[in-house]
Amino acid sequence: MNRRVNFSKWIRLMRPILALIALVAWGLVGFPLTREFSSHSAVVTLVGLMALMLIRKWFDFRFAETSFKKSYTKRDLSQFIRILIGLAWQLPIFWVFNPALDFANYEGSSLLLLLGVVLCLCGLLVFFRAHADLGAGFSPTLVIKDKHQLITAGIYTRVRHPMYLGLLIYFGGQAFVAHNLVVGVGGLLGIMLLVTFRLEREEQMLIDEFGDEYKAYADRSHRLIPGVL
Repeated sequence: MNRRVNFSKWIRLMRPILALIALVAWGLVGFPLTREFSSHSAVVTLVGLMALMLIRKWFDFRFAETSFKKSYTKRDLSQFIRILIGLAWQLPIFWVFNPALDFANYEGSSLLLLLGVVLCLCGLLVFFRAHADLGAGFSPTLVIKDKHQLITAGIYTRVRHPMYLGLLIYFGGQAFVAHNLVVGVGGLLGIMLLVTFRLEREEQMLIDEFGDEYKAYADRSHRLIPGVL
């Protein structure tokens, strides 16, 4: 039984990763990156998205099936918002392999590309650290798990929602890497929608569960950016 469960978990982990690899392989064969925008920009965009997906899927694979005692799905994102966020995340891949968005291309530079790469790497580092420090408390949906603990150490010492911060930094970098206004603005809008509609509800869930302990933690920490927000 355990072998079946583990096998199904591996399939769930590898399915989107293999799909993205297949898409990249097909794109490199069908579209040999000879279009007007820089091939370096396209490669960095795809590699960054793959790294982002690997981080999320790995921790989903390790912890998402941990049993939970309370679900807050009614407070979570509506299907419409999920679709909008999903579309924004797919824009970079669509841009690389399809010329339909070329009207929004702009002339990039090595400096902008370098700045974008640095921001993407910083975003990935924050995103990974947030998952690692949260450990078994991680869940892609709003739930309280069995023996759920409030994590206030590591990257969570000063920032209560570092995963969202990592995504904001990453997609800010992608706006410089992908020399396309639709991709840049769309990605940032997607993650801003996620933060806007999810963050307040997530905090309320944690207040409901941990009460004064979470309020005290909130008083000595910041939602996203230390000293700013």
